[in-house]
This record gives sequence, structure tokens and C-alpha cells, in this order.
Amino acid sequence: MDEQLIRYFQGELDTAERCRLLRQVEASEELKKRFMEYKNIRALVALSGQPGDAAANERDYTRFARLIRRRKIRSVVWHIAAYAAAVALLVGFTYGVTLHYFVSRHTTPVAGNTLYVLAGQRIRLTLSDGTEVWLNSQTRFTYPAWFADKERRVSVEGEAFFDVAENPEQPFIISS
Repeated sequence: MDEQLIRYFQGELDTAERCRLLRQVEASEELKKRFMEYKNIRALVALSGQPGDAAANERDYTRFARLIRRRKIRSVVWHIAAYAAAVALLVGFTYGVTLHYFVSRHTTPVAGNTLYVLAGQRIRLTLSDGTEVWLNSQTRFTYPAWFADKERRVSVEGEAFFDVAENPEQPFIISS
């Protein structure tokens, strides 16, 4: 049967033989598959432009194989770059979250300062967050060097006036 298919595509069958072959192709699935394979091979050979030139065909095949290899390598490189970027983002995010957690939760206590205003004197003081404090005479004021906790806490014994710098995330608390 393969010989008949080859003769069909080479144009060597007469009209009656061609009609008989085409009926057989329509009736058999296996024969239909073989017919389509021969038809595809014939179309590829016709597209090559030089069906009898083996050197040109070899050169074209080599160029085609090289193109396929380049595309495959490019695809692999892109996948590796995508995975590397994802890993870098994950590591960076983890580092940032860990650093924020340890800095905000595990800071060492800030050393406190105590200021005592002598009789007959007044003092104006600006704290690290920008809050201004006016202290009257004979007042004791205790405050941290900087505010590291979730709240800004100071203590006063005596008279004081506060112009508190606004920060809704870190409330200002005065103990007296």
C-alpha cells in the first residue's frame, strides 16, 4: 500500500487508481494516518526549495537546530532569572520583617535623664521627638534620651507646660 501512496504523490496513478486509493484512505483510519504523513512530508520537501541538494538541506537543518537550541537556552535562562528574583524577594522580605521585629520588640531600654530646676529658675527644653517642655522652679523632670517604645513616657514632679509634637502612632504620656 505504501508503494501506491508514493506513486499517488509522484503523480504516476491514473484516474481510476487514484479514485480507488482515495476511497480506501477514507475507509481506513490507519491508511488515512499514513496518507497524511506522506502528504506532510511532501509539503515539507516542497518548502525546502532544494529537494535534491543534500548539502543545502544539511546546512538548513543545522541552522534550524541551532535556532531551536538558542530558544531553549533563552527559555532556561529566563526561568532561572525568574526563580532567582523570587528567591531574592523572599530573602529581602524575610530580612526586612525580621529586622523590623527585632528592632521594634527587642530594643534595649533607653537610659533616662533626670533634670531638677533650682528655686528661682525656669528651663525650656526640647525633647528628641520635637516636644517642647517649660519647667518651673523646683521641678523634677525625668525623660528618655530618645523614645524607642510604642509610647513616649515622661514623669514630672512639680509644674510644667508641654507643647507636644503630634504623633498618633506613639502617644505622649505624662506621669506626675
